[in-house]
Amino acid sequence: MIDFECPRCSIRTPAPFTGICGNCGLDASGLAGTAMTTPQETCWIKHTELIRNESISIPYGLQNASFYPHIVDDIYDRTRFIFTYGQSGFWTPTRGPKRPILLSCFNEPVGEGTYVGGSSREICNSIIAMSPGGTMYGHLIPATDSWIAGGKFALTIAGCKVCGAICSTGHTICDKCREESGSNWRQWLDPSYIQSICDSRQMKNQI
Repeated sequence: MIDFECPRCSIRTPAPFTGICGNCGLDASGLAGTAMTTPQETCWIKHTELIRNESISIPYGLQNASFYPHIVDDIYDRTRFIFTYGQSGFWTPTRGPKRPILLSCFNEPVGEGTYVGGSSREICNSIIAMSPGGTMYGHLIPATDSWIAGGKFALTIAGCKVCGAICSTGHTICDKCREESGSNWRQWLDPSYIQSICDSRQMKNQI
């Protein structure tokens, strides 16, 4: 069985995350741009600038990143995917306490990031759910490879949810299983598809 741990109540549930935790009521809507608190709305505006204009500002801090407009169109399902298959860990900011995160690499451009003093933008292939279990401050951030590799993230070593093999950064389904079973992330939100993967794996184990 493929399951996941709710980032708020830590109860393990069969995949996929439906959008609302049946135990604690955690709702993905706040991270996905609807039903937001004021802090979530501030973060949403910051990370969706490419929807409104062609520039990415740096309102505070040293960097910023924005989602592409077409990514926002299915951001709710991407949030469900991150909650189900995201690699867990912590981010340590320059100031303040460390924050829990979930990281998912989608192997496709989801946005662009810019840095203070940077001469060009960098493509973001991953999305980070920052404080995913929080109802007040949880939000999504498009993430560049250089930011992820910058030393402020402590990621758990993720074993493949299908076969147990070590996964590459931002994945909890290993490269081999994604190659054999399907690399389209949307497939992994289909309960019948997930069940077929589990059934196939069980048959292989019995041979």
